Amino acid sequence: MESIFCQDNHISDIALLDNMVHTATATASKACGDSLVSLSEVREFSLCFLPKIGEKMNVTGKVLNRKGANLLVEARVYVEGEIAARCKVKFHKEDKNENTGDIL
Repeated sequence: MESIFCQDNHISDIALLDNMVHTATATASKACGDSLVSLSEVREFSLCFLPKIGEKMNVTGKVLNRKGANLLVEARVYVEGEIAARCKVKFHKEDKNENTGDIL
C-alpha cells in the first residue's frame, strides 16, 4: 500500500524528514533543560538514498551551535553506517513563565 511515508518498497523522503525533525526537537529540548523550544526552520535537507522498508535506521541529533536564544541542531539518518539523509533544524528557546506553562 502506498502512502506519503512509504513508496515503491522504500521509506519516503517525507518520512525521513519527519523523523529527523522529531529527533532534532528532542535533542534541542534536552539541551535547553526547562526552557521551551519552538521550531524556526529546516535547512539544508540532503537526501543520499531512500532506505528500504524493514532496514534498520539510526537517527541522531547533535547541537551544532547556540547563539543567544537560537539553537541549531543537525539530524542524520544512518542505514548500515551510511548516511541516508541529513538536515539542520533551527530552534528558538523561550524561558517558561506562568503565562505559557506546561501543556499536557
